[in-house]
Amino acid sequence: MLWSRKKFRSCSEVEKGVLRSIKRLYYAGIYREREIFSTKIIKHLSKEKEEIEKKQDEWIKLLKELGSKGFIKIIKKAEVWAEEIYLEFVIEDDISVLNNLNEMMKIFSKDPEVLFRLGKYENRYQSL
Repeated sequence: MLWSRKKFRSCSEVEKGVLRSIKRLYYAGIYREREIFSTKIIKHLSKEKEEIEKKQDEWIKLLKELGSKGFIKIIKKAEVWAEEIYLEFVIEDDISVLNNLNEMMKIFSKDPEVLFRLGKYENRYQSL
């Protein structure tokens, strides 16, 4: 685990921002089973929360780099998988669960599919 935290700390700010976005989606329950995330949703949240805007080819390169570092695995052109242990304990971010949910509702207010998933995996909120 210590090795993984060092690896996270050595990431570029853009890489860290994308990983924090994935973690926010994870905590909000905005993913398919087994921690599979839509790249479209990751890109949108990264733009809104981390001010990360990239062209398609730059996104591909960025996601491949995160994959080569072991944080994610590209499983389809439009989906990535992230290991739960990394999301829980390695990716550093002070996420307030309640604030995160409120922010996700605002950011994705016009996307009914995302709103339907919001809070789907409620076990993360037991500590509230």
